[in-house]
Amino acid sequence: MDFTANIEVVEPMGLETMLFFAVNGEDICARVSPDSGAAPGRPMKLSAHMDHMHLIDPATQAVI
Repeated sequence: MDFTANIEVVEPMGLETMLFFAVNGEDICARVSPDSGAAPGRPMKLSAHMDHMHLIDPATQAVI
């Protein structure tokens, strides 16, 4: 599933970069390559791969 998100925070971590943004009011964190070109305040096209996601129940904090 492809979508565009407005990147709020970019956190370089060495071999990967963490991106923080919201989709439909839900906070999302994504892991991307350090050379992705992500920048805070700019839109970025991303692809979600459901078999690589960790979804967390906000009520229990359990991974679902």
